[in-house]
Amino acid sequence: MKKTLAILIAAIMLFTCVGCGEGPIDNSATTTTNEVDDTTTDNADQTTTSSSGSVSSKQPAKDPSSTKSTGISSTSSTTSKPTRASEFHNVKYRRYGKYITVRGGMKNTAYRIVNDLELRVSFMGGSVTAGMGSSRVKGGFRTRLLNFLREECPSALFTETSSTLGGNGSQYGVYITEQMIASKTPDLVFIEYAVNNGYDGVTSEDKLWNHYETMIHTIRKVNPYADIVLVYVSDRNERSKDIIPILEQIADKYQLTSVNLHQVVKDYISNGGFKWEDYYKNLRGTVDSVHPNDNGYDLMAEVLFGAVQYGLTTTPYSYAKLPLPAAKGTIQTEAKAIAATSCTIPTGWEKAAKFSYGVDLFGGCIQTTETGKTITVKFKGTHFGVLVDFAKDAGVLEYSVDGGAYQELNCYLDYSNPKARMLLENAANTEHTITMRLASGSRMQIAAYLMNGTLVSVG
Repeated sequence: MKKTLAILIAAIMLFTCVGCGEGPIDNSATTTTNEVDDTTTDNADQTTTSSSGSVSSKQPAKDPSSTKSTGISSTSSTTSKPTRASEFHNVKYRRYGKYITVRGGMKNTAYRIVNDLELRVSFMGGSVTAGMGSSRVKGGFRTRLLNFLREECPSALFTETSSTLGGNGSQYGVYITEQMIASKTPDLVFIEYAVNNGYDGVTSEDKLWNHYETMIHTIRKVNPYADIVLVYVSDRNERSKDIIPILEQIADKYQLTSVNLHQVVKDYISNGGFKWEDYYKNLRGTVDSVHPNDNGYDLMAEVLFGAVQYGLTTTPYSYAKLPLPAAKGTIQTEAKAIAATSCTIPTGWEKAAKFSYGVDLFGGCIQTTETGKTITVKFKGTHFGVLVDFAKDAGVLEYSVDGGAYQELNCYLDYSNPKARMLLENAANTEHTITMRLASGSRMQIAAYLMNGTLVSVG
């Protein structure tokens, strides 16, 4: 009886809608447009269990089909109860539904919120998911979305695990999925890598299918009930344009919800009377090509919230295992990232507390300032790479595979940004030897060895 009463109370509390208010916008234009790569990082594997909080904003969220400007209200939600289940919890979905492809519908997410009063949410992505450019709320659309959920469902507990790394796409995500995401058994996972795949040149169908199917299978083998949402952002040059259709095929196969946040911004600019700078003008007064400002993150969070709201309309709530069809090709079932500091540190290399850009990702890194000092890694598997710091004082990393001729990886960059770079892919599943050394430059820093396979030795 007590359990039934608790569920009824929770259901009543869930019949609440966030209001829509009006907010002024800054239409002042600037002529400066910078090509800003994805650079800011968020500390990997960070869990938050804060209580509910409100989100106030002055965001230009003008519906392209309407002449009325709308925004997020800072007032608390109302207590009115709609007359039909199909009418509640879909205010944002009705507004933004054309940017959300529902497919499976996130029924398990709704069940966990309503029946279990708990939801574990995970985010994977680059600096947009990390929240670069956001001034008001650290975490960009992540924190805003969680605040929406806590306001909408105050009796439920929402916890977050985020593993974001600016300047990196699915090439990095593959190797941290099991350790930093799947091991937390999330109920709902958002994956945002499309724009950084464009920057990294990870655009081929074979690579995209391999990366995303590896992540999906890794998550759903740990929790077969986990809902997964593919999130699409891009930059002003449309780097995601040819990637998104491939990801949509993957979403179709696995019945994943997908949300095209970039299309929302494009439509609001072309049809809603807004400009790119309304959503991307940063605090320095320049216009970013990829990282939103607070207005942009407010809009993105509203759209993502609409996707969750749709799930809450799928009554009666059910909880069932989700599709996990056979992968299109051979996926990386042993993908992992091994901290370089946890292995033998060769002569001429030393442990450093952090990358030069100042964030500790894997308990520090190893570095050398001496050219010619080698690291030899032996492993049994098919793929091998490194998470290496690209920076002004970084030079050229030379590497040899199985005793072959040395190849070059130029790690120079005019700002500091650790990047996942593969040195061996799709090899025979046998033992391989990778030898690396600093060929030129002031310093080389490596945080992790990325591999699909088993580490044999480091020396």
